[in-house]
Amino acid sequence: MGYVTVPLPPSPPASWYPDPSNPAQLRYWDGTQWTAHTAPLQSTRSALPLGPGGRPYASFWRRLSGLIIDNIALAPVMVGLFALAFGKAVTAMIDGISSLPPDASQAEVQRRTEEMLAAFPSGQELLGFILITSAISLLYFGVCLHLWGCTLGGFLVGIRCVNEEGTNPSWHQSFVRQAVVSGLSIASAIPLVGFLATVLTFVNYLSMLSNPRRQAWMDRAASTFVVRV
Repeated sequence: MGYVTVPLPPSPPASWYPDPSNPAQLRYWDGTQWTAHTAPLQSTRSALPLGPGGRPYASFWRRLSGLIIDNIALAPVMVGLFALAFGKAVTAMIDGISSLPPDASQAEVQRRTEEMLAAFPSGQELLGFILITSAISLLYFGVCLHLWGCTLGGFLVGIRCVNEEGTNPSWHQSFVRQAVVSGLSIASAIPLVGFLATVLTFVNYLSMLSNPRRQAWMDRAASTFVVRV
């Protein structure tokens, strides 16, 4: 007579549950085992939901503030690259406009206009510039999030990017997360789809407002969360 195999019930999903060793607190279950992260039981009644590590999820405005600071920090690098790539073209266009006399003939205006259009960067040059700046952003965010869990902006506003266990994202998670933003940035320079990609860039950040765990598209793609420190 053979034995009947009874399948084991599925493990509870990753979340906060009453601590088996201390009913007065919560302990985080990662889907397979109990972790070392605990939180007071009463904290679940607060207005802000708790994320991995017992920290409340970061608000939209706090995350936006951190992003603005990061863009300001990267601005000198981006402006310097733009000056190297297109400085001569911009100077030629400014000189063409400023040196045009008020009583210039129609033929002279037409000639100057053609010269300025010829100096304007081509679509391939603009795409190349966006590829380089997107790669810089990818490295900045990818490296910072994996090594420290936050960028300069995140540090200053008191937020941190974590994984399900409440620790720094892996290399894969960090770069996948930023690759969503960089990919949309590159697509914005492609004709026909550029406008749609620009709109989706804003939707990516706004999508966290409708998510109970405050995850934007890039967070969901990388299985990461942004919490307050």
